[in-house]
Amino acid sequence: MPFHRRYYRFCRRAQPESTIEGIEKHLNQLGGYYTSVHVLMLMGFMALCRIKTVEQLRAEAPGEFGKLLGLDRIPEVRCLRRKLSELGKDEAADRWAAHLSQKWMQADPEAAGTLYVDGHVRVYHGSKSALPRRYVSRQRLCLRGISDYWVNDAIGQPFFVVEKPVDPGLLETLRTGIVPRLLREVPNQPSEEELQANPQRSRFTLVFDREGYSPGFFAEMWRTHRIGCITYTQAPSWSVARGMVPVARGHHARRRKRKHGTGRDGQSGWFGQTGFLDARSAQADRKRPSGQPHQHGL
Repeated sequence: MPFHRRYYRFCRRAQPESTIEGIEKHLNQLGGYYTSVHVLMLMGFMALCRIKTVEQLRAEAPGEFGKLLGLDRIPEVRCLRRKLSELGKDEAADRWAAHLSQKWMQADPEAAGTLYVDGHVRVYHGSKSALPRRYVSRQRLCLRGISDYWVNDAIGQPFFVVEKPVDPGLLETLRTGIVPRLLREVPNQPSEEELQANPQRSRFTLVFDREGYSPGFFAEMWRTHRIGCITYTQAPSWSVARGMVPVARGHHARRRKRKHGTGRDGQSGWFGQTGFLDARSAQADRKRPSGQPHQHGL
């Protein structure tokens, strides 16, 4: 992923002190009039102003942005692209992003206990690379692009991203690209003695959409790593339990949980899927005749 796109997403979460920390250690230093701090501050102000690409800076006043940086002007687009390339070469951006991810997890271990994995297709509009086509749901077309799997906390703030030019699917990405890294980086994981003392305790919990629904994968994660998985799927028959549950920042959401029996190694067990309903979904449920199934499978 280009450095400016990666930084644009992460700088919305980073505090000023954590943004500056690690620059000298992980990023390449710039020479000339514009330093590394100037370039990163400019990218931060671009995020605050909803300027999503470097090219869009051509429509902005360079002098006004320069005053924010303590300079007389900001770099021209070609100069800024060159500076960003120098900052991110030799995988420097990946090292710095990994440093910030570990810092955020250690700063809030409770938020790192439940991790949300979400995949997005980043459409490629250029002609220099023949990327494979994939289905883009928001446009209902098969377009060339790259799949990005973001690992977030409960309120959508990112920890890190896994980029897949050739997408093997959510399950394989979880198995080979996300879970091994989380096992290394998630803080305050229970020890083996604590896991043996409590058979229902997990190291952490992964939440993802129905693309990752696989009872075999759930059993594999639990037997191998003691990782809990939460997802949802459409089932022909299920029981419903409703209620209000607390979510991030003191809010509450309506919950509808369904269960269907699944054998696990010859033993009786349950795989649960949980969905959260907004006000519109709740209103639609009240209007739906009794016995009619929900169309979206939550």
